[in-house]
Amino acid sequence: MLKPQKWTIPSQSGDIEVQFTPHNFSGRHELYIGGNKIEIPRGFKVLRETGGVVEIPFSVDSAEYRFVIYPGKADIVYDGRWLSTGNPYTPPQKPSAFALVFAFLCFACPAISLGGALPAAVGAAGFLLCLAVIRSRLKNIFKVLLSLLISLCCIGFAVGMLYLASNIGAPEDAAKPKIFEGGNAAIELTDRFLNDDGFEDFDLSVYDDNMSALISHQSKEEAPYETPAEYAKAFISTNSLQYKNADLDADMPYFEYTKLDKGDKFCFMVGIFENDKDWYIVQFQCFDQCADDLRDTVKKYLATVTVR
Repeated sequence: MLKPQKWTIPSQSGDIEVQFTPHNFSGRHELYIGGNKIEIPRGFKVLRETGGVVEIPFSVDSAEYRFVIYPGKADIVYDGRWLSTGNPYTPPQKPSAFALVFAFLCFACPAISLGGALPAAVGAAGFLLCLAVIRSRLKNIFKVLLSLLISLCCIGFAVGMLYLASNIGAPEDAAKPKIFEGGNAAIELTDRFLNDDGFEDFDLSVYDDNMSALISHQSKEEAPYETPAEYAKAFISTNSLQYKNADLDADMPYFEYTKLDKGDKFCFMVGIFENDKDWYIVQFQCFDQCADDLRDTVKKYLATVTVR
């Protein structure tokens, strides 16, 4: 941060006093040379032409001086050197237009993420950080690269926020449990499913989009098997099913089989469940040509199934 400073420059007509009073938060600094208030340029024009470095030339007894505000420093330059240290003074470079473009690109952050206080704050912080880089004493190429990196970070944050907003709370994640009952069967799916009375041969049937879930059950007294895997194998054998894509020994046995009906070939994706009294068979039915596209969705739905 800039600090208040005062310099005295000898002159044939008496010493000239230069007084600088910074206002770091507002940026409206005050400068007096020989008692006269000098307007200090600020804003985008200074940023565009000198990277934010302020130079104000003035003369004392025909000697040329410059009052300079550099990042974090205010001093007077005489004969190419800083007056306070005697070190050589390097005039500022005109910043690359690319660095300025990348700085303003940070403001795309809230636009990409469709608003929000946090993306707006990140965009503003990125812009200010780019300005600090542009005002630094780095070479222009490094200013451009750093500004690009900062703007990409802001845009990446915005894209991440947009992705999270579009995926958290999606229908499959926000679905609520719903109990379906029919005959002696009771099964819990999500509220994405609706009742369907079109399958009278089953205890219960529900559907979702272009799939139907056919739910039936069998008493353990009628089928006294020890595990769901044993029951799954018996179900396949009893119904003479040519099964595929099977994982019969999993906690929830899974397999598929196909069936022709009025010239159409259907694929049934099956999960086996149990409670204390019954075995439950949940069969998701779809056209066979759709099976590959729907398989992952069906397994996700099967993972939502519980029985009472």
